[in-house]
Amino acid sequence: MKNAISRRQILMAAGAAGTIGAFGLAVPAAAHADDVSGTDTPHVDESYFADEGVFVAQAARTLSTFDGWVANNENRYIDMDGAYGAQCWDLWENYCLYVIGTSGISTQFSPHRGYAIALWDGFAFNGAADYFIQISASSVPQKGDVAIWQYGSYLPYSHVAMVISDAGPNVYCFTQNPGPSVKQYLSKQGLAGYLRPIRNNVPSPTIKSAADLLAVDPYGVLWNYPASGNGRFGARIQIGPGWGNMVTGWTVDWNGNGIFDVVAKWNDGSLRLYRGQADGGFDSYQSIGVGWQSMQIAPSRFIRSNGLPGMLAKDSSGSLWYYTNSSGAALTTAGKTQVGWNWGAWNILPMDFNADGNQDVVAIDSSNAMRLYRGDGTGAWLGSGQIGSGWTFISVASSAGFAGRGTRSLVGTGWKGYRIFNSQRLD
Repeated sequence: MKNAISRRQILMAAGAAGTIGAFGLAVPAAAHADDVSGTDTPHVDESYFADEGVFVAQAARTLSTFDGWVANNENRYIDMDGAYGAQCWDLWENYCLYVIGTSGISTQFSPHRGYAIALWDGFAFNGAADYFIQISASSVPQKGDVAIWQYGSYLPYSHVAMVISDAGPNVYCFTQNPGPSVKQYLSKQGLAGYLRPIRNNVPSPTIKSAADLLAVDPYGVLWNYPASGNGRFGARIQIGPGWGNMVTGWTVDWNGNGIFDVVAKWNDGSLRLYRGQADGGFDSYQSIGVGWQSMQIAPSRFIRSNGLPGMLAKDSSGSLWYYTNSSGAALTTAGKTQVGWNWGAWNILPMDFNADGNQDVVAIDSSNAMRLYRGDGTGAWLGSGQIGSGWTFISVASSAGFAGRGTRSLVGTGWKGYRIFNSQRLD
């Protein structure tokens, strides 16, 4: 991790499988799966994904419409992995294969590995972002959305079902377990949210992936370098000029509608929110804070129960604060909580380093050592340790999924004159 890194080179914080992060967390080949009451020990056997025939068949298959798929599978028991019976995960996998055109979205990147909720918790790492966007539980679902329930709430092991229509306090779904695949009304109580399929050949948001890299060039023009998912960028796309006075910028789904927004701190200390539009582009900015000149900021879901990402901020005295985002709009001091002391001149980067579903903080200290502080998802810390040295780069940026499913990456040096989003400048 020394500083001989070329432009756009990626230093992998962890691989997509096997040992994760710096703490040796092994990813099991099979783990607990989804579902509902009456299921004793549900499982998913993800060795099913290794069957080459699954992908050969997928490539040659003509995809079904949602209505046709429901009609073909109603009152059937769907068991895709041939293990543990017909569970809700099996119906999801069948939907992905026959309607969406994919297979193998993993349930391993979550505190509840193998359960349906892992499709939601592990969204940034499991490959789902290539085919779906996340929609908050408070949004109105649409036909074809995928509803996912939390672990330990309405359904004891979490649950996944495909939406037919909204029904007020309920969702009219195509669901399986207990029993065969049926149309059924399920309560919205305990919903984590919805996955909405990305439709082909229709306008789409400007920022399509958490791994896309945004940067302001020396002339104040904002560019998007779309990630290809294999450790490379596609051709850059101009977003627009006029960003010369931006200090730091971040891509984040600030209001939980499944579309990436831009949060930027400007040299006058103002925080501006640019909401992403579903068909591309951004709304005119909304001011969400003033007086942040001396604060180093980093949007983060540091406290998971809050639902929406908030703001980690380090003040000039070295105190670390977390500001709750309760409305998807402006920040207020009412939601301000101190979460750290004595961070001095350290640079902070939030990321889920070890893929447990909780936000951690990677910090570069005054000696240019890189340290990892593991978060527990409630605003507390689980421990810390040094994970690198010699980090004297111009900018260091965190990225999720840049080199493929499940990867956490740090973008290094070589972008002199550029202000990279999701980063802290070290010069």
